[in-house]
Amino acid sequence: MFQYIGTQTRADANMHANQRGDGTGAVSVETASNLKHTDPWTSSQISALIKLGAWMHRTHGVPLRICRSATDPGFGTHRMFAAWSNGGTACPGDARQRQFRELVFPGIVKAAGGKPPKPSPYAEFPGAEFFKSSPRSPLITAMGRRLVAEGCGRYAEGPGPQWTDADRKSYAAWQRKRGFSGADADGWPGRTTWDALKVPRG
Repeated sequence: MFQYIGTQTRADANMHANQRGDGTGAVSVETASNLKHTDPWTSSQISALIKLGAWMHRTHGVPLRICRSATDPGFGTHRMFAAWSNGGTACPGDARQRQFRELVFPGIVKAAGGKPPKPSPYAEFPGAEFFKSSPRSPLITAMGRRLVAEGCGRYAEGPGPQWTDADRKSYAAWQRKRGFSGADADGWPGRTTWDALKVPRG
């Protein structure tokens, strides 16, 4: 573990998370990965993240919760809110996002002496850019099945793991069902409609 800058000095790696009027902001943690961000964290990386998170709670009072919005204090990953990047990112990748929810954050809570959180049965919003990268993932299948269950399926066949125009048309139907229109019902998933869809965790 190496430290580039002190945790009381602002570093702008997380965009608007660090542009608050009172000078507070996010602490950015970078971890090594392969070039496609598909590999999981190693056990050593997970251990280091847990120790760092517990230290952040004790030293800076970061609350033992996952951030509920882009401005909410807590713990999170880069992909959670578009405001934390230049319009959205898939970072740190699907494998590490699962590890954050299932291993890292519960580990931080335990190490800090708090009560382990109850895991959500629903999949975390993977970020807007995830869908625009033409992903192939079981998450797309799960999303499609929920869209069909909500009466919004626009599939000639499927749904399947590969994101296609049929997924986008189906999601646009879901957005319209939720009361959105125009550019807000363009078929690209956003956090509000994703959370309402309740896609089961894989």
